[in-house]
Amino acid sequence: MHKRGPCAEVFLIIFGLSFLFLFSLMPIAHPNPISSDIITANQPRFSVSSMTDDPISITKNDAFEKLGFEGNGTETNPYLIENLSIYVKFDGIGISIVSTSVFFVIQNCELFSYDSKTGTGVYLEKVDNGAVVNCSFDTLAIGVSVLKSEDCDFINNSLSSLGKGFYLTQSLWLTVQGNNLANSGYGVYLNKIDFSDLLGNDLDQCNYGILIESSNGIRSLSNHVVGSFFGVYFHNTVRSLTFNNVIQSSQYGIYYAYSQECNISSSELSKNRYGLSFLEVDKATILNNLVKSNNDFGVNIKNSRNINIFSSTIFENKGTGLYLLGVSGAVIHENEIGYNLGINAADYIGAAAAGLVNNWDTNAWSDYRGTGKYIISGDRGSIDNDPFYIVYLNSPSNMNLEAPASGFINWSASAFKPSYYSIKMNGVTIEEAIWNGDDLSAIFLNLDPGTYLFVVTVTTTSGRTASDTVIVSTMDTTPPEWLRIPEDQIVECGNPFVYQLEAIDYYGVSRWWVNSSLFNIDEGLLQNKSVLEYGIIHVEVRAYDPSENYVSHVVQITVTDSISPSVDSPSDIVMIEGEFGYSITWIVYDCNPSIYEILKNGASIQLGDWTPDMTSIQYSLDNLLAGEYVFTIILTDVAGNSVSDDIHVTVDLFPTTEPTTTVTGTETSSAPSTTTSPSSSTPTDTAMNGPDMLTLSLLGIGTGIAVVIVILFIKRR
Repeated sequence: MHKRGPCAEVFLIIFGLSFLFLFSLMPIAHPNPISSDIITANQPRFSVSSMTDDPISITKNDAFEKLGFEGNGTETNPYLIENLSIYVKFDGIGISIVSTSVFFVIQNCELFSYDSKTGTGVYLEKVDNGAVVNCSFDTLAIGVSVLKSEDCDFINNSLSSLGKGFYLTQSLWLTVQGNNLANSGYGVYLNKIDFSDLLGNDLDQCNYGILIESSNGIRSLSNHVVGSFFGVYFHNTVRSLTFNNVIQSSQYGIYYAYSQECNISSSELSKNRYGLSFLEVDKATILNNLVKSNNDFGVNIKNSRNINIFSSTIFENKGTGLYLLGVSGAVIHENEIGYNLGINAADYIGAAAAGLVNNWDTNAWSDYRGTGKYIISGDRGSIDNDPFYIVYLNSPSNMNLEAPASGFINWSASAFKPSYYSIKMNGVTIEEAIWNGDDLSAIFLNLDPGTYLFVVTVTTTSGRTASDTVIVSTMDTTPPEWLRIPEDQIVECGNPFVYQLEAIDYYGVSRWWVNSSLFNIDEGLLQNKSVLEYGIIHVEVRAYDPSENYVSHVVQITVTDSISPSVDSPSDIVMIEGEFGYSITWIVYDCNPSIYEILKNGASIQLGDWTPDMTSIQYSLDNLLAGEYVFTIILTDVAGNSVSDDIHVTVDLFPTTEPTTTVTGTETSSAPSTTTSPSSSTPTDTAMNGPDMLTLSLLGIGTGIAVVIVILFIKRR
């Protein structure tokens, strides 16, 4: 992998030091000697009265005192012109100060006109040590006009709808700081101004944002310009510095023409038509700038010499990223140039001085392929001999692993200006740190079954990112294991069957299964749900893990039957011949019944199947003649075990009545003689309620009724 070498770092450090040394020689604009306690730059603006004040005109030092302004004109007690609201008439001047050297401050004043862009708000000529602070300028031809003056500051003013915001000419040591300018023809115009600073101004929709002509030692620092034809325009200037400016949505971001010793650093030029443009420039340094998303050229340099372009980022411009035409003696070193819709860079001879080649070295390119030299488009034959990736991140293959899975993912990665990296697993950051441009790894341990998305993102100092996703799919294909292999079982019929199965798995046994409806299995405990029939039963049992892998085994269960059937013997029965409703009922049980047989006095009278649902067997004694009987039942189960039971039944004759004579003294009486059959062992209430006794009772009642009828008939006759 092509890594950035230490020589490049040393070169950049040496260049940075030389750059600082160069600007240490530039004169710094004089700080205004008026005390910062007097210049109330940050206090709120006053509430303007509906009444307007008269214009003010001062032509010499003592005029301040004569007009009654506070202060004495010294550094610690300057004259104060404040809290005024001045209507500026057509082509008039609101406040005019000429030929003074005392200290004064114009602050918290409002200067305006109702006529479109006429008049001047503040006019200073041949003035030293003046300041305009926290003032408002609206609908004027010129907000602040300065001519042939020194050491003046213009701080935190608001200027809107003007022909020119600041019109500064033939002066030096001026500071224009923290002002808001909008909707004006010129935001800040400097002509023949030396050693002055433009600091932290905000310009919106001004045709010319900052225009600097024929000036020397101008520093444009931390200004923000939006929507201008020229964001910052330097024409015929010497030794200028443009630092930390943001220029957006303009026709030209920063434009240098016919200038020398220009330095543009740490500035952002985006969404303009042209980002940075040079025409006939000699000795310029372009350092650490961001030139991005402009609608045509990113950097366009024509007919210029000795241009150094270092550590800048030129991205995503719709035209050519870096275009050189007729440029000689240029050094293009350690820049990031890429992702431009046109070509990334071009170098054409044009009108370049013969023999002065341009040196392209150690730049990073979005279309670099990782090997060889980088060819610069154009007819100069320029080559970057030591090119780099802007950012590189390979894409390892996805993984399919057995769970629980442990391992690592390695990414080959590099960047010209690495910043930091992050690694996420399923959207959760698992690692994040400063990135030094080395390869990256993600380590994972004991991943459960599932799908895991590992996303690595690397970021450069220029904000470029690269991401890659590796999918790690983990599957559990390993079934549980028997901790103890199930053994065949023997169980006596009728006894409960209980057998504990034991299996283990890394993820645990999630469920158990048995293939027979006769059994139930819960947490490995195998039990019968109903009576097991005599014989051999083969039962398949399974233990499943959460991934539905299973281990199975067929258990042979031998159901034995060594117990004879059981029968509850009823009592013997005594009944009268002709009685109905008597029967013998045997309560029977066996887990594997087979057949039954009933014998009467040793002779088989009934044979049938004995099924499991038959819990009793009944035999009717109706129509049984008088006599003594032995009824025997024989029960046999499937295993051949049998049992028998005898019931004695006595059937007596129906009782008869014969006359008897008893002589007592002289009378003779007759009484019936009763012969009674032996009493039955069946309970009395059962015998009395039988059908034969009911019949006899009804017969007796009927006979009595007949006798009464005969007697009544005889009496009637």
